[in-house]
Amino acid sequence: MLNYFTLITGATSGIGLSTARHLASGNTKLIVLGRSNDKLESLINDIGDEHLSLCCDFNNTAEIAVRLSEFINSNNVLINKVIHCAGVDQTLPIKSLNANLIEDLIRVNFYSIVEILSVLLKHSINKSSLTNIIFVSSICSIRGFKAKASYSVSKSALDSYMRVLSKELAPNTVVNSILPGAVPTPMSHNVFDNPKTVKHFKEIYPLGIGSVEKVVALIALYHDLDGGWVTGQQIVVDGGVSV
Repeated sequence: MLNYFTLITGATSGIGLSTARHLASGNTKLIVLGRSNDKLESLINDIGDEHLSLCCDFNNTAEIAVRLSEFINSNNVLINKVIHCAGVDQTLPIKSLNANLIEDLIRVNFYSIVEILSVLLKHSINKSSLTNIIFVSSICSIRGFKAKASYSVSKSALDSYMRVLSKELAPNTVVNSILPGAVPTPMSHNVFDNPKTVKHFKEIYPLGIGSVEKVVALIALYHDLDGGWVTGQQIVVDGGVSV
C-alpha cells in the first residue's frame, strides 16, 4: 500500500502550524518542514508519530533538494499534496533596499519551493504523485503597500510561478495560491502590537480583522478539493479590503 503524505512548509509557526494541526486532526498524513528541530519534535508529539518531520533551513537553498530526496527515499513515502506556508517578512522603504536584502527574502519565500518541486516532480523520486499544490501568498502580491517592496516582489514571483505550474502540470495537478490579508501571527506581531495600526485595520477591513483560523479553513477546503475544477487562481481571503 502506498503511503501518501501532504508536505507543509513553515509548519512550526503561524499559518503553517495551524494548518498542520487542522489537517492532522483528520485523516491526512503529514510531512512537516521547519528549521527548528525542537519545534518540529514538539509538533510531532502533539499531532502523533504517524506524521513525519524534516528539519531544513530554507536560507540554504543548496541543501533543500538533496535533503528532501534522501528523506523520501529513506522513509519510503510519496507526496501527493504540498502546502507552501514558509515565508519571512520585511518592512523597508525602497530607498533602503539593495539586491542582497531582496535576495535573502526571496530565497526563503520563493526559491525554496522551486527546489522542493524540482524533487517532487521527478518521477524517479515521487512517482508522479503530485495532485495538489497550494501556495500561501499575500494580498501584497496584487496591491501596493508602503515599505513592502521586497515582500511584494517575492509573493508576486510565487504567484507567477503558480500560474505557469498550473498550465504545465494540468490535468494531473491543480495549483493555486491563497492570498491572505493582514492577520495576527508571530511574523506580524509587530504590526498588531501597534494600537494605531489595529484601529486603522478595523476601519478599512469591511468584515473586520481576520484570523489565522479563517485562512486555514480556506487552505483546508482547497487541500481537500480532490478532482476540483479550479487551478491557476489567486484566491483572496482578506475580509474585503482589496475590493
